[in-house]
Amino acid sequence: MRFLLIVLGLAMLACRPAAAAPGYQLAIVNPASPSRLHAVWEPLRQHLSQELDAEIELVFPKGIDQVEKLLGHNEIDFVYLNSYLFYLLKGKGKLAAVAQMRNLDGMTTSQGSFIVRADSGIRSVDDLRGRKLALISPLGAGAYLAPRAYLRDFGMDIHTDLDLVFTGDLKKSVYAVLLGDAAATTMCAVSYKILEHKLNFKELSIIDSTRPFPEPLVAASTRLGPEPIEAWRRALLKLSQTESGRAALQPLADIKVRDFIEYDPALETLTRNLMQYTPAP
Repeated sequence: MRFLLIVLGLAMLACRPAAAAPGYQLAIVNPASPSRLHAVWEPLRQHLSQELDAEIELVFPKGIDQVEKLLGHNEIDFVYLNSYLFYLLKGKGKLAAVAQMRNLDGMTTSQGSFIVRADSGIRSVDDLRGRKLALISPLGAGAYLAPRAYLRDFGMDIHTDLDLVFTGDLKKSVYAVLLGDAAATTMCAVSYKILEHKLNFKELSIIDSTRPFPEPLVAASTRLGPEPIEAWRRALLKLSQTESGRAALQPLADIKVRDFIEYDPALETLTRNLMQYTPAP
């Protein structure tokens, strides 16, 4: 009888359904199209799903309002976003840092370039007064805070001394300059190296650099416990140490990501200093 009970118990354990794999939503906050972002991030999603034994869904929110809304509805667990948005949402108690992106130059900070047509006659940022400046978004560290701070060094208010327009897309900003619809744009110097091989930059010229700014990072919703956050941190930090991890990282080079390392809170000081040049929009 005792043997029969043991057999029955083992049979019941064998028939018990396996525990469901945890599910996570990974949000990518980037002005590029969802189709392009999906192509770039899908290999990493698949790799992390295997590493973490979890179901991971990619989400592509646009802007801080949508990110905050999804966080409030528990529809975002982890998010890749720029340092400016992270600083704002961390200040509201919404996000905690997980890992820092390093760019293709191996740096956690970058610097932007002011770009004009080579035949425009514009030789310095001072020549941009009263001219149209095409930027991607008012919610970017490199796309807005850094050039705004640099122009302030020249006694220029980016909103009143220039005709500022936001295009929502880096290529649109570049084409606006190429077509003469804008006098200048700014672009991360690392992104410039990537795109100059894909677009016709022969007619463009760099006249100056912006102030340095922190690169984007991966953050976690503060409603998550320490265990999943630490598991994601370990998985991200070891990507460059394995062949499969390096393969998952390779498509991210298209958006200047080299790998992920430990987050340095000192980067928040750089973001805060950029914000203090003029009130945030």
